[in-house]
Amino acid sequence: MTTMTVRKWGNSQGVRLSRTLLAQTGLHVGDELDVEIRNNSIVISPKRRRAIHPKNIDVLFAGYEGDFKSTEDGFAGAVGREAL
Repeated sequence: MTTMTVRKWGNSQGVRLSRTLLAQTGLHVGDELDVEIRNNSIVISPKRRRAIHPKNIDVLFAGYEGDFKSTEDGFAGAVGREAL
């Protein structure tokens, strides 16, 4: 268990979360948190986890059993290094 002190922050009060605590919980600067009172305790939990973005559409649809097949739409030719 970690002990923290409530400190004045401008017109508000707050506690600072250590880098170690953030790493252990998978939280990052800017993540939103839900705060609630449960049994006279303050419970802080992540509002949402960061999305894991697949490297490509085939990875995104891996395991999908529908009729999806990725194709190029032919809209435009190669512009930069994507043609390597």
